[in-house]
Amino acid sequence: MEFKKLELRNVLTPDGDKNIIVELVPFDRRNDDHVEFAFNYADMASGAPSPFKTENDAARRFVELFVVHKEADLLNEKSDVSCVRHDLRAARTALHDVDIQKALRDFFMND
Repeated sequence: MEFKKLELRNVLTPDGDKNIIVELVPFDRRNDDHVEFAFNYADMASGAPSPFKTENDAARRFVELFVVHKEADLLNEKSDVSCVRHDLRAARTALHDVDIQKALRDFFMND
């Protein structure tokens, strides 16, 4: 599996801010968590009932699912993934990556 590297600039950390390079897992329609995320995100965007009340909720869940990390890293407030998850600008930037958005659009197309 090939991961995409994405540089997120000026991510807020407990000690200030720093540039963080994350690796993104590609969207996989055979992964139930990815598919559930896609439908919940689409429902939220269209105003249908969704576990995501806002795009911020979706962005945080996106980081949990698609940014490569160890589970314990989410509990460490100084880890890169935790900093990205807590900095909404960084999390939303990752969610709106061109390749991720294309993969989500392609998933819903019936080509």
